[in-house]
Amino acid sequence: MSPVPAPPPLAAAAGVAPGGGPGDPDGSSSGGSGTMGGGSGRVAKVAAAPPPRTVPLTGRAAAAAAATAPAAAAAAAATASTAGSSLWPAGDDDYRRPGRVTDVGIMALEVYVPALAVAAADLEVADGVSPGKYTEGLGQSHMAFVSDREDVTSLALTATSRLLASTGLAPDDVGYLAVATESRVDRSKSIKSSLMALFPSATAVEGVDVTHACYGSTAALFAAAAWAESSAWDGRAALVVAADIALYGRGPARATGGAGAVAMLVGRGCGGGGGGGGGGGSGSGGGGGGPRVALAFEVGLRSTHMECTWDFCKPLVATEVPVVDGAETVAVFYRCLSICYDRWRVVAAAAAAASAAATADTGAAAGIAVSGAPATGREGAPTTRRAPIANGITHPSGGCDGNISDNGNAGNVGAVCPLPPAGDASHPTPPDAYTLRLRAGLPVQWALFHAPFHKMVRRALARLVWADLGAVGSAAAAAAAYPPDLASWWPAASASAAEAATAEPWRFPPRPVSAEAGRRTPPTPPACLLSTPPPFPDSRARPVDTGGFPSKAAERAFVAATTPLFRRLTAPSTDLSVATGNAYTASLYLSLASLVRQTGPAGPAVGDRLLLFAFGSGAASSLFSLRVMAPLSGLATGGSGATAVGGGSTPAPPPRPSPLAGRRVVGVAAYEAACAARAASFGRAGWVPTGAVADVAPGAWYLVRVEADGRRVYRRKGEEG
Repeated sequence: MSPVPAPPPLAAAAGVAPGGGPGDPDGSSSGGSGTMGGGSGRVAKVAAAPPPRTVPLTGRAAAAAAATAPAAAAAAAATASTAGSSLWPAGDDDYRRPGRVTDVGIMALEVYVPALAVAAADLEVADGVSPGKYTEGLGQSHMAFVSDREDVTSLALTATSRLLASTGLAPDDVGYLAVATESRVDRSKSIKSSLMALFPSATAVEGVDVTHACYGSTAALFAAAAWAESSAWDGRAALVVAADIALYGRGPARATGGAGAVAMLVGRGCGGGGGGGGGGGSGSGGGGGGPRVALAFEVGLRSTHMECTWDFCKPLVATEVPVVDGAETVAVFYRCLSICYDRWRVVAAAAAAASAAATADTGAAAGIAVSGAPATGREGAPTTRRAPIANGITHPSGGCDGNISDNGNAGNVGAVCPLPPAGDASHPTPPDAYTLRLRAGLPVQWALFHAPFHKMVRRALARLVWADLGAVGSAAAAAAAYPPDLASWWPAASASAAEAATAEPWRFPPRPVSAEAGRRTPPTPPACLLSTPPPFPDSRARPVDTGGFPSKAAERAFVAATTPLFRRLTAPSTDLSVATGNAYTASLYLSLASLVRQTGPAGPAVGDRLLLFAFGSGAASSLFSLRVMAPLSGLATGGSGATAVGGGSTPAPPPRPSPLAGRRVVGVAAYEAACAARAASFGRAGWVPTGAVADVAPGAWYLVRVEADGRRVYRRKGEEG
């Protein structure tokens, strides 16, 4: 079989190229000078903010309009010529509200993992637990930690300075900076204000700290994206930094600690990524104010659930160790996931229906038999494949046997095929045949979750599939949509979904989006606000959420049945969390960085949808999606472990070493000594850290001393002179 031809460059409207301005296919008319993430230049500033990016008609839609209404087609063409090119694939953005900016998202990631770690197997021995309790039961391999030489501010300084260096971003190119953490060392002064030491001559930077357990990073990311989308945006970039140190005392929770930081560059693709000399400047891809967004937020595809719980909190100011109810935390996590998915499914179903209707109408007007259209892969290339299973995995050869190992949880589940190697003509089935197509009708290529420990992530995907299965209307529909081993669970899943909908009707959006002008209907007071139980009950008892499974045995069986899906959709995003532990606010975005590092068929492709679940005890949660709009370049050059995801047509830089490269695994005694030193100095003033500077990663920031008035002095390793 001949190889599949490469797809054409992504472009939305005729005469508009991704790298250029309106009507300039060669990309020569866009302003700007250089890129970050794809070249040596920096983000170009603009004197005035460009008009909001709108979604123009795609090529097929414009042709259909021309056949039915020449005047409307002419007006649409005029709009397309002034609005610039849309980053969204053809036929996939019809449901979005008119006038909304659709190319806001993440342009680059920087990961910092501390240089010290302890093995989970060694902790098992030290804690006197049965072998495998932490490695197989929790699914963890190592836990990152820091001595008293590093704190959350130094972690944030390291991640931020590395992001500035790896992207070529100048301080005055940043207009918004927010820091998310639950490990603050000062109850008044923000960590963001400490990061302003990196911006001595550029002080017009909005944003402060955001705090709510592990969810703060997502709240900060949403705020940064809203700033970039709003009228407040002035052409500059936004930075979001998530940094935390998770530390627990002796006991079952100790192995779920961790430490790390992630810095994210957020912006909007004003002008698209140019190619070569395109963009009108000396750099590449920076036309009109910045690089192209590679991971874009999907407008409208977001759900949120918040409630008051006491599963995890830090009320004791004299210690950094939290008060935790582990069983309740797990229950709240899964409950929030279920509610968020119920709400996300409603808005996603409306989006899928609108997109399908628009595609059908466009195809009919253009004389295209949509139902008979050839199958296409994730990047638009025609392929030959068997009829896909809507949920689950379709195998090129009809199935094969294999042993699956789930980070220590091994089991022969059968009928599991590895992904075909890149360019293997004997396996023409495209990667989207391995996609989870939720009941909403939207395919999801990757599912990422906040990761307190690996086993929770493993079960989270099973809970998501269980909720989706319960939304199927009949046993016949379930059999048509799912493989037999999953469809057989439909009666129990359907009964669970019906019970939840009856008991908690507020699970579903009380204010659906109106079809007219994107307005919302008047809100209806949620039933929970009119209920008789007091909002702060005296009793600490709380019903344990079982996820709707008939029994724990049933849950284990369903988890096993979803193993192939987990291996494809979620496992590639778990490398860093398994090796570092729970970094609280940084956890979900360490998972994102892990996925971005994947290359070839095992990694994301243009057009893929990433579904992300953010959670913070207390409780706050959101389910949202990102779309891959440009090739992800993987690891950039250098030695800090940055992951550049900025788009553009410049060649990708060579891979950077793993964020785990160079770290040192020490014994439990060294770990406990570091914890004791941190406990002795926490909340004190007038002291000097005892941890060795040699244990700090090269180029990282560290704490020099805490002065008598509480002021903290930091220095960067290698710049002591």
